[in-house]
Amino acid sequence: MSEDFSVSGALPLMRPGATVWNGIFGIVHICLLGIWPLIGAYLIGTNSGHSADWLSGLPGIEDGGGLVSGITGLILTAVPIWGGLWVLNGVAPAVVNTVFILIFPTLYLLLVGHFVLDGIGSFRGWWTLYRSDTDSLLNLSPGPVQVTGRAQVVEATVKAPYTETETLVYESEHEHYTVPDHERDRDSPGHHDEGIEVHTKEWVTEESVEDDVPFELRGDGGAALVDPTDARLSLDRSYREGDDETRDTERRVDPGETVYVSGTAVPAADLDRETHGYDYVITEPQSDLSPPIRRLRHIPFTLSTDGEGTARGDLFRRGIQLAVLSLILTAPVLVGVFGPLLVRVL
Repeated sequence: MSEDFSVSGALPLMRPGATVWNGIFGIVHICLLGIWPLIGAYLIGTNSGHSADWLSGLPGIEDGGGLVSGITGLILTAVPIWGGLWVLNGVAPAVVNTVFILIFPTLYLLLVGHFVLDGIGSFRGWWTLYRSDTDSLLNLSPGPVQVTGRAQVVEATVKAPYTETETLVYESEHEHYTVPDHERDRDSPGHHDEGIEVHTKEWVTEESVEDDVPFELRGDGGAALVDPTDARLSLDRSYREGDDETRDTERRVDPGETVYVSGTAVPAADLDRETHGYDYVITEPQSDLSPPIRRLRHIPFTLSTDGEGTARGDLFRRGIQLAVLSLILTAPVLVGVFGPLLVRVL
């Protein structure tokens, strides 16, 4: 950044030396130049409010959102504002410097905030399942539920890729026992044995596929339809076969298997899709909120073949992982803010 650069001289309506005036319009510029484009990118990237679906006709934006859609959303929301500033001031370096000052700290905070919210949501989900009782499929009512029953075919099945088993839900992965890319490409040398460089091999997933169909969950004299789309799966391993170099794994929900499901019971009359005559459909709650915020408000949508304890355990472990990641990301800020204070005190 050049020594003669000043934010007050780079932004419209800013006046050098006018502290209060600059403070007011500084907040306006921060919102327009930094926060608004990043919020737009986040909403489109996470498909919050079905924004990505609505804009999917534009190049670079796909149904369901995603990373590419989020970047495209950032460009669509930021370029008109940044370009307008460029035209008003006619000085490219001022635009670049101002954007640098505003965008990167805001992007950093949004990234950390995403992981923090996701971690809190995982812990909240674990606590919600822990303190809630299991419901009866015979006496379901609208709202959050936890139920256990036997999975049965409603209309169709899906075929698992390796065993060709007709099943209801499956996860599959093809793994190769090799040196991971991060190990192979690192700059530091590996271990050496008789002059030959040796790297640590790991099982690396080369292909991962999952699929599902709606199925009936029957128990306690009642039944409901389960739509497993977007459910967090905790499935026992149903099949694994391979050798020292490759292996294939399947985790499935087969017809007749006992399944635990937590989610939201929605009356069939409230849904605009096929419900096959059932009174309730257990699914993820209908919401325009982005996934991390949705997890703060609703019971987690989980499906487990190993009971409630495994579903709770997976949520707790995810919360721990996200908490550690959040601490790692915030460590530089904490050190930068509190480090000088500690040095001065000590």
